[in-house]
Amino acid sequence: MQKLNYREFELEGKKIREANFKFQRSDQLFLVSDGVTHAGIGGLLNFGLGWDGVAKEIERTVRRNQADLKYNINKLVKVFNTFYGDQAGDDFTIIGMKYRKKRKVNIWSGPPLKAEDDSLLAEKISEAEGKKIICGGTTAQIAARELNKKLEVGLKYYDKDIPPTSQMEGFDLLTEGLLTLNRVLSLLKKYKPGQIPAAGKDGASRFTRLLLESDSVRFLVGRAVNESHQSLNLPINLGIRSQIISQIAEQLRRIKKKVEIEWF
Repeated sequence: MQKLNYREFELEGKKIREANFKFQRSDQLFLVSDGVTHAGIGGLLNFGLGWDGVAKEIERTVRRNQADLKYNINKLVKVFNTFYGDQAGDDFTIIGMKYRKKRKVNIWSGPPLKAEDDSLLAEKISEAEGKKIICGGTTAQIAARELNKKLEVGLKYYDKDIPPTSQMEGFDLLTEGLLTLNRVLSLLKKYKPGQIPAAGKDGASRFTRLLLESDSVRFLVGRAVNESHQSLNLPINLGIRSQIISQIAEQLRRIKKKVEIEWF
């Protein structure tokens, strides 16, 4: 644990402190407000934790869990709140920063126009780097056949409007197609950067969280017409797959995600 040295100067009547340092890949950087250094004042501690007390708590927490910065931040919030007797007398802020690998998610949705491309798409999604999602029952069946994997169809509903998810080795999420994609689009349209993503266990909520947790998103989209959709008498606003995915991509770019779409 090291406290950063800084230089102090005045800018337009404001006192500014500036620190320069080289950030290593294994480092974690923490910034706290004075509500943290004052934790415990007048209660457990006469003069509050102070810098040394805060540094010890951060060091102790990080030593126990080097990898998960989000966990460490949540743990520190609980620790410092305890010093306030769970009734904070001042607002306090903790910011943590560390290096991490780029997060990627790959989605295959829809059978290709050419049946001979089934194996190509199955290979592409199987060998893709990062998280892997299959969206659509027919697509999942094609993947299971081409990859010689067992498809376990789910039956449990977490949301009456969103069909259950399935499971297959090597994939992070298998969902139904159009209904799920439309709900994902709806959730993304409502999302504002910094918000906590939808916490539901249904396929659309899980799909949305994987998109929001990723830095780059790659769609592999088959454009074959699914005959089952023609007989469902779906509402007019339930657009075809290509239109929905294009709109999802637009929403992801709005929140600064890198998006790539390959059509088949």
